[in-house]
Amino acid sequence: MKKFYFILLLLGLTLFSTKVNAQAYGNEWIDYNQVYLKFPVYKTQVYRINYTTLYSALQDIGISLADINPKYIKIYGRGQEIPLYIAGENDNQFDTNDYIEFYAQYNDGWYDEKLYPSANHHVNPYYSLFTDTAYYFLTWGQISGLRYSLETDTNTSIYSEHNRIFIERILRYSGYYCSGAYRNDFAITPYKPTESWMDTRISLGGTSNKSFSTTNADNTYTTAELEYAFAGVNTPTYPHHMRVAIGSTTLTDTIYSGVQYLRYSTNIASTLLGTSTTASYNKSNSYKVSKDGITTVYGYVKDSNGKT
Repeated sequence: MKKFYFILLLLGLTLFSTKVNAQAYGNEWIDYNQVYLKFPVYKTQVYRINYTTLYSALQDIGISLADINPKYIKIYGRGQEIPLYIAGENDNQFDTNDYIEFYAQYNDGWYDEKLYPSANHHVNPYYSLFTDTAYYFLTWGQISGLRYSLETDTNTSIYSEHNRIFIERILRYSGYYCSGAYRNDFAITPYKPTESWMDTRISLGGTSNKSFSTTNADNTYTTAELEYAFAGVNTPTYPHHMRVAIGSTTLTDTIYSGVQYLRYSTNIASTLLGTSTTASYNKSNSYKVSKDGITTVYGYVKDSNGKT
């Protein structure tokens, strides 16, 4: 049976107070009568804030940790309160061995969606147009914060054993920024499909191979989920011919013109997955035009991993 461990990263970060200015949307969680400690997150994982870190941050702004009931501590991220586990909070004080643990996410493209006409036009949900750093905010008051429920059941024999788990893998690209469609040499607003960070261009007649790590893929399970996207990044009239395949199995063979963004979501046979699974993007030279350009945007696979 596989064993899984959470990596707890001690937040040796400088927390500081901040005054948050009003925004048009998404700031409903802010209480302007409270103090917020702001800290960056650039990796998705479980984090820990220990006594020393929190004590020092509060001391820097003239607040004593001894005056704060840990049951009232809250953390906000992505516009909403997130659940916490605070060790030792039941005695209503934050002692030297106490700590805060929580799950936080880096900044992907989740908020950029608002810049596009609709969710379907959002080019790359896995990579931000601006920064991969998200900011989280710690505060406290007189109302108990959201908490994880502590599981105390250790009798695992009463539960059925699962034969597999599902794992998601995402390939994100940022080698080329496409500014999207133009009209009379000016970029069209608002943001349009193909305006995003992407991979470097595939040359005419060239192939770009993109590999997923699919170690321990369960080939006895029927299918795996695959999602991928690519875009034409030249002027509106030039055609593209794109073929996407895994080995000898063709996933897509399509012809389209100009500045377009194409996203595909499909199920593939799990037998196509090996220790590493490579999708090949081939830019056919069937259209030999001087201004042709095409690039991959992202790749996503969700497969079943067998028990080992």
